[in-house]
Amino acid sequence: MSDGDQRVYRMAGCAHLGKRILIVFAILFTLGLLLIPTRCTSDGKGYINLKVLNVLITLREGLHSYDAEYGRYPVDQSHTTGDLKTTSRGLLISLLMGSSIQGLNEKEIVFCEFKVARNHRDGIWQDGKEWVLSDYWGQEYEVVLDADNNGHVSNPDIRESGQVSTLSSRIAIFSAGPDGDPATWDDNVKSWK
Repeated sequence: MSDGDQRVYRMAGCAHLGKRILIVFAILFTLGLLLIPTRCTSDGKGYINLKVLNVLITLREGLHSYDAEYGRYPVDQSHTTGDLKTTSRGLLISLLMGSSIQGLNEKEIVFCEFKVARNHRDGIWQDGKEWVLSDYWGQEYEVVLDADNNGHVSNPDIRESGQVSTLSSRIAIFSAGPDGDPATWDDNVKSWK
């Protein structure tokens, strides 16, 4: 076989390999489309809920990391018994973003980063000197922390209160959803199942 014939043979092999790779990518893309949850409807609600859920997870992991580092949550716990209920504003958000206030987060560790909000929605913004983290609809996230260190928090979802009165998590966070009312659970987005 001459050098020219060998080059043509090698090029034909590369083209064949390229077609196989293209077929594999097409199959993976098709499977990916089939695996998208049915909650992602054309109205965008599923996508918005996933965005909010990502922030919930980021906030929850930041709180877990802060607790692991300092043995406490980034809030004033001096007058707390039982669960501590708060929102995503003020000291909690400032400390998670790396500020050292009131002798808390003395190492100035950044535990969470959030995008900047537009029109006080879907990110962080400042209300005077306080940082506020708002959900997609412009409401603060509701946060429940296990301040008494008993290993669980009360279940804030009143629909489940008869079935599951406590959650096996030390942190529960939820968004009030599009209606902005934390008491109506049909549209709330929560950090637990």
